Amino acid sequence: MNEIIIPDTNLLIDLSEAYSRRNRKTQYIENAQSFWKMYSKQIEIPKIVWSEFLGVWFHKDIDFETYDSWFDKRYNCFAQAFKFIKELGIGFYDEKSIDYNTVFSLSEKLTSNRMPRVLVDGLVKALSEDIKQIELKLNTASYKDNLERALRRNQRYLNAGKMLDGMDSLLVAYSYVVANNNADKAILVCSCDKSLVRTVNILNDSDVGQIGDLTIPKNVKAQIISQREIQ
Repeated sequence: MNEIIIPDTNLLIDLSEAYSRRNRKTQYIENAQSFWKMYSKQIEIPKIVWSEFLGVWFHKDIDFETYDSWFDKRYNCFAQAFKFIKELGIGFYDEKSIDYNTVFSLSEKLTSNRMPRVLVDGLVKALSEDIKQIELKLNTASYKDNLERALRRNQRYLNAGKMLDGMDSLLVAYSYVVANNNADKAILVCSCDKSLVRTVNILNDSDVGQIGDLTIPKNVKAQIISQREIQ
């Protein structure tokens, strides 16, 4: 089955950050580029992802005191990332068949309905298993900072859960519309966000057919891209 890969915003941010002065190490850049190189023939970027990326990249964490210098540095990173993507032949998803009224409606249904209990229980189980594995690694790991941060993050999400917050529900709804328009293709949502990935896959693997009157297409899956530690 042919595949369409939909990248999340955090993968574009990671790629751009790789070109910043503080991260300009060969291994860091190679790690950030690897996803785009590996799937360059299947990746199609949604306009909503591109728009969120630009907003986050140029309108967040601004240094107002040195704005001109800050913007020039940000633009330089952006330009290198954009050039890299274009050279790979990656473009935007052809949105002639995208009905955004449907996308917004599905996004609202994903977030305004009570989530199936199988999803809630599945997320709790996945987080609990992650915490257990991290605690085991902490007993033997020589470098513990990243593990301790991951442990705190998982504990925080277990105590105050996360599913499809922010733009996540919109991206999932968009992927469902793409899936319905491409029933003969597999749709893969790729993200650094484990909560998004788990939510999509638990719904896909369960016998939950609908949320509200939203029918969940079965040709959508999600995959974690572990370029950075977002849980």
